Amino acid sequence: MLVLSCSTEVPDAVPDLATADVGDSPDAASPEDVSAVADIADTAAAADLPATSEFSLRLQSGATDVAFDHARYGLTAPAVSTSGQWEIYVEAYRGGAAGCPTATSPTPDQTVIISGLLADQAPGVVEEGDGLSVVMFDFEGLITTEPILRATAEAATIDTIVVCTDCVPDEDPNGYVAFALAAPLDSADLSGVVVATHCPSLDTLQ
Repeated sequence: MLVLSCSTEVPDAVPDLATADVGDSPDAASPEDVSAVADIADTAAAADLPATSEFSLRLQSGATDVAFDHARYGLTAPAVSTSGQWEIYVEAYRGGAAGCPTATSPTPDQTVIISGLLADQAPGVVEEGDGLSVVMFDFEGLITTEPILRATAEAATIDTIVVCTDCVPDEDPNGYVAFALAAPLDSADLSGVVVATHCPSLDTLQ
């Protein structure tokens, strides 16, 4: 089993996102934004489990300010990834089903797709020039009628990656990734902390 992690001591890992430098965006994650994540981390650590339940990603556009509900990640195998290495693919949802997405899941109001993260990514800042990509589908039409919005000058500050490439195609119940995100869109901003758990339905192996 290959388990890649910069930290398995979650109480020291996730709360540090409060001071992460995610660029000049005024909507970057603040200590208040990550307080819920820190609380979950403390609770999970007491049970010797990773923090997997809450995050603080928000979409802001003018008077619109809404919170996303949760995030999930999948693994992309080297044979089909852009980098030729194991990559992490993350989806964050507002609305829709709470579990792993399936072909019959209800359509979320918005979905953010974050790709270009390596499974063995070191802690620190990853930017568009490093291969990071952030796009949003606004199925509800909350801020746009365009089919897709692409972020520009996006940046993710990686805090913790714990993934098991040997576990695929099965679910990894202990897998999680945590990072702060700042992603300016054409008419809006995405920012906050993303904590995602594993979904086999998001794995791409061939």
